[in-house]
Amino acid sequence: MWKDPINFFKYILILSVIFPLSLFAKEKKIGYINMKALFDEAAVTKKISKSYDREKREIIESREFLKEEINRAIHDLKIERGYLKKKDFAAPVKEIQKKIDELNDVIREVNEQLEALENEMKLEIFLDISEAIDGVARDQGFDLILNKKNAVIFADDDMDITDDVLDILTEINERDHPNVK
Repeated sequence: MWKDPINFFKYILILSVIFPLSLFAKEKKIGYINMKALFDEAAVTKKISKSYDREKREIIESREFLKEEINRAIHDLKIERGYLKKKDFAAPVKEIQKKIDELNDVIREVNEQLEALENEMKLEIFLDISEAIDGVARDQGFDLILNKKNAVIFADDDMDITDDVLDILTEINERDHPNVK
C-alpha cells in the first residue's frame, strides 16, 4: 500500500496534527480557506498581474532590437556572400556571432528580471492575503485556519471562510493599492 515511504510519513505527520486537533474541535473554532482561490480571485492579483504583464512586455521588447539587428546582419551577409572573398567572410560571421552572444546574455537577463518580478508580485499578494486571514481570524474568533488543499481531508462547507478573507483582501487592496488599475 505505501510504496513511497515519504508519502507515508507525510500522511502520518498530517494525522498527528489533525487527530489531536479533532479532539478539541468542539472547544476551538477551526476554519479553512482555499488559498488558490484567494490568489486567483483577489482584485490585487488581477491588478498586479496587469502591471506585471506590462513590465514583461517592455522587458521582452528590449531584446527584440538585438534580434532585428542580427537578422539584418545575416541578411546583409547573404547578399554580400557572392562579393566577399573567403578571408573577408570571417569578420562578418564573427560580428554576427558576437551579436548572438549578446542576445543570449540579454535573454538570460530578461528571464532573471521576469522571475524576480514574478516573485515580488507573489510576495506582495501573499502578504495581503496573510493580513486578510489574520483579520478574519481575529474578527470571527478562529483558533486555527487551514489551507483546504494541503491539510484538510474533510470539512463542512460552513467552515470555509475563503469568501470572508476575500472581502477583507479587497479592502486591503483598495487601501494599499489605490492607483493600481
